[in-house]
Amino acid sequence: MNASCRPLFPALILFCLLGRQAFGHTPAQEMTDAANNFLVSLNEAQMEKAHFEFQNDERFDWHFIPKPRKGLPIGEMTGAQRALAEALLSSGLSQKGFAKASTIMSLEQILFDAENKSPKRNAELYYFSIFGKPGSEQWGWRVEGHHLSVNFALNGQEILGLTPSFFGANPGEVRQGPRKGLRLFSEEEDQARALVTSFGKEKKAQAIITNIAPQEVITGNARKVSALQPQGITFDKLSSAEKDRLSKLLREYLLRYRPECVEAILTQALEKGGKQLSFAWAGSL
Repeated sequence: MNASCRPLFPALILFCLLGRQAFGHTPAQEMTDAANNFLVSLNEAQMEKAHFEFQNDERFDWHFIPKPRKGLPIGEMTGAQRALAEALLSSGLSQKGFAKASTIMSLEQILFDAENKSPKRNAELYYFSIFGKPGSEQWGWRVEGHHLSVNFALNGQEILGLTPSFFGANPGEVRQGPRKGLRLFSEEEDQARALVTSFGKEKKAQAIITNIAPQEVITGNARKVSALQPQGITFDKLSSAEKDRLSKLLREYLLRYRPECVEAILTQALEKGGKQLSFAWAGSL
């Protein structure tokens, strides 16, 4: 997949947004079309790698580390197939989310150069998998590689779930070379830091759970997850300005996906959050 930036002009963006509404293409239908277009482009050997039954346990074997995976890697696709794979990924993501996913892949080249050309650092080791028959009662798709895992489960025209979901960056900040200064998740980090540093002494005591950042992702890659123990400061204890800041931060994360896919989650979190939605900070300020 070509991770280089592509110019997108306002007129084109407006046309795309209006076009989706005008022609009534739901996200699920676009995913179905994109998945079918991708599958029919594959030869028999590629199909063996890319397609699984929906009930296959491979659907639950997800991770965000560089490791051998099943699925069809970008490196084994033709140029036309890469374009179709790219269309599938973009069918579930917002413009910003797609840009983040593409940039995550591109960071592998930096690691490749920094780690003496380690073969596991490869921007083409991102794998596309389709589970079940696109458009049927049970089907799904996944795009996964180092620091990226996008998973959708669908029932016909209904999106049942968009987890597990993982977007990460390594390096978190590029400190040398032509891309020096790149911080892929600068908005998330800066918004969260601005919120916690705006708190007074009492609210900071609730929000800051430790001054040492976790060494690893807290929830890991378990097949089933348990609800996190409530930590930090709850939404109902924030001022209006603080609630606005937390809402903006939440949107930054959720709107990596198409708005139609997450608007119900966002509404529920902000309108019914109360004590269920909380903000916690771990690490240095």
